[in-house]
Amino acid sequence: MKWKFRHFAAALAITAPVAVQAEDESARFELGAFGGVVQDDSEKTGGNDDGTFGGLASVAFGSDFLVQVDGMLAEHRSDTVAGVALHAGARVADGGFVGAYASVSENDRHRGLTVYRLGGQIDFDLGNFSLGSIAGYEDTDSGTFLIRTTATDDIFDVYRGRGRFFAASDIRFQPSKMFGISAGHRLNGGRNAVAAGVVVGLGENLALFAQGRAGKGDADALFIGLRTRFGGSEGGQPLLDNMLMEDLFTFSSTRRSLAVPLPPPDDDDDDDCGSYGGYCN
Repeated sequence: MKWKFRHFAAALAITAPVAVQAEDESARFELGAFGGVVQDDSEKTGGNDDGTFGGLASVAFGSDFLVQVDGMLAEHRSDTVAGVALHAGARVADGGFVGAYASVSENDRHRGLTVYRLGGQIDFDLGNFSLGSIAGYEDTDSGTFLIRTTATDDIFDVYRGRGRFFAASDIRFQPSKMFGISAGHRLNGGRNAVAAGVVVGLGENLALFAQGRAGKGDADALFIGLRTRFGGSEGGQPLLDNMLMEDLFTFSSTRRSLAVPLPPPDDDDDDDCGSYGGYCN
């Protein structure tokens, strides 16, 4: 991983013990594993759908003031993607949350591509319904990479790295502790997508979840997975959503394909007579 990713991860590792000392409430944990199929029409992949699988982890500390650290490690279409995120803010009435969000993720495609995010976050409980949103500024790496050469062109994948607005919002409906559905919108890498999910409880702390998304660019995917939550006091505040899976799609959203025509053949050996029996000058 690049030095910048390692330094950010180290900063988060320092933050967590500080939060433990600052709060009396026990830490709350979530672990998950997922797998699925993702669309990617990169020239590198030839437009084939391919698999993605990985793991998610979150740990949260605090009650009135919450600090949560998320992590992700995934094998995404034969690329390794790793990410860390930090949520920090205040709990408000009836289980709501208002705070800041920061994350960094790295995809090792080509020579490595990194995305940073910094923004604000809200999460409100409205009874059976809840609303969550993260929005702010993202910065992505740029790069141009030769993929293949045809008879007439060099074909490149071009990643348009720059700062831009990002957002991820969901409205959730959970009529019972054992079932919930959600629908939302995503904007990352400058492209929009819609998302939907379902969670089915398999026990007190174990749940099956499925997520799907569709949109412009390489945004189509379907995942299924398991998650478990444990720790914390009885009736403690739930964890915030781990949104790092969205970073799997950021660079495919910024990518464009570029065909550069090859130069004409060198006819020096023909002494200006042409290649097909033309007359000499």
